[in-house]
Amino acid sequence: MDVDGSGAGRMVRAARTINRCVVLGLCLALACAPSVVVGLFVSATPLGLMLYVLGLVAVAPALSAGLYAVRGWRRDPGAGSARLFLRGYRMNVVDVLRWWVPTLVAAAVLAVNVGYAGDHVAGPLLRAAGIAAGVVLALWAGNALVVSSFFSFRTRDVARIAAAEMFLSWRVTLGLACLLLVAAAAVYVAGDGAMLLLAWVFVVLLELVARPLVAHVTARFTPAEPDAG
Repeated sequence: MDVDGSGAGRMVRAARTINRCVVLGLCLALACAPSVVVGLFVSATPLGLMLYVLGLVAVAPALSAGLYAVRGWRRDPGAGSARLFLRGYRMNVVDVLRWWVPTLVAAAVLAVNVGYAGDHVAGPLLRAAGIAAGVVLALWAGNALVVSSFFSFRTRDVARIAAAEMFLSWRVTLGLACLLLVAAAAVYVAGDGAMLLLAWVFVVLLELVARPLVAHVTARFTPAEPDAG
């Protein structure tokens, strides 16, 4: 069978790609399920929103493992999707949680401030400032996720690089903002189940969007190709 140019070869490659996406989707769904379960039991109140945000602790390690797996496909087309995902999770979970947990705490505080802003005289201004700060925090977290997934830096260096790359790789930041907007809209319209069903799409697109950022960080902060994790 000519897997390089024939119709059968194209079908094999298409089937392989579909299989990878299905396996990635299942892995992400299982890894993110605890956060979705938490979301089912919180109320639509500012306190409930804070608990919902804190319940997202499982999401970033899962997305990091997904990024590792997607990049692994490009480097080793024959590698198994589940194996790459598990390897990425094992390698990156601690590094990701070191910045992700404080980020969630900050996001939870912002969520409460936004939720209770109506109780203050300057409520609209406080709410707008809280939302703006939340957007900046989300964009920074997206960069930090990419950096900690593909590089072995100290947590404080991940934080600094992620902040700097928001401006140095502004096209990536713009692309990330679009992805986050679409993801937030999907969750708002379809509920938390959309996060499980579409997480693999988000990961695949994020890996694609973030390639210039990875290349820039590689050129500036590493002497050679970085070790994942």
